[in-house]
Amino acid sequence: MLSDKFQWLPSDVKVRDGNVTIESYINNLNPKEYGSLYHALEQIL
Repeated sequence: MLSDKFQWLPSDVKVRDGNVTIESYINNLNPKEYGSLYHALEQIL
């Protein structure tokens, strides 16, 4: 599904020893404000 209004740009993700860490900014998601969402995305990945 494509959106004319929203998109997620690529972000750097580190995978090591079965753990995932988002290493860069996610478009429009300030990590200080949405830290819990970053953590949730890491758990999903």
